[in-house]
Amino acid sequence: MKITLNFEVANQAKKNGTYPIYLRATEHGHHFKLALDVYVTNRKNFIVQAKKDNWINEQYKHSIE
Repeated sequence: MKITLNFEVANQAKKNGTYPIYLRATEHGHHFKLALDVYVTNRKNFIVQAKKDNWINEQYKHSIE
């Protein structure tokens, strides 16, 4: 059994202007998203291809809610 985990940011902002972060799990071609209680104020501050725990641009750590 192989499960792949990735973080994703929403394409559209919520009403308050923040973008939710999701944990996407994939197993045997099936995937689901788990909404995390983490939000960024600018979608471009989230680095999808980041290694380890550097998903949020260092200059914008304050943009996490």
